Amino acid sequence: IYQAMLQLGQEARARSVHRKAYQPGTGQPFLEHRDAAELREQRRREEARAASVPPEVPAELAPSFRRAASCAAEIMERHWGAPVPAVPILPVPLPLQVV
Repeated sequence: IYQAMLQLGQEARARSVHRKAYQPGTGQPFLEHRDAAELREQRRREEARAASVPPEVPAELAPSFRRAASCAAEIMERHWGAPVPAVPILPVPLPLQVV
């Protein structure tokens, strides 16, 4: 019976999520997650990766060719049948960031 109890105790300790640890400065006991050191290292790596990625800077705004009246019907009425487009169509380069 004693051996069976020891074996069951070992199995329970193996399944435990927390373990007893001691604070380095004061020596006060506390419960620490079994993977606490690994989780802290993972969080540190993620924070370092997030800090190394530059924040997104808005692209320079293209000049606006929009008239004071932006209603499409008003613009169509003014320039119906005009040989030249009312609003010049210019290519606008957009910066792409590959993540």
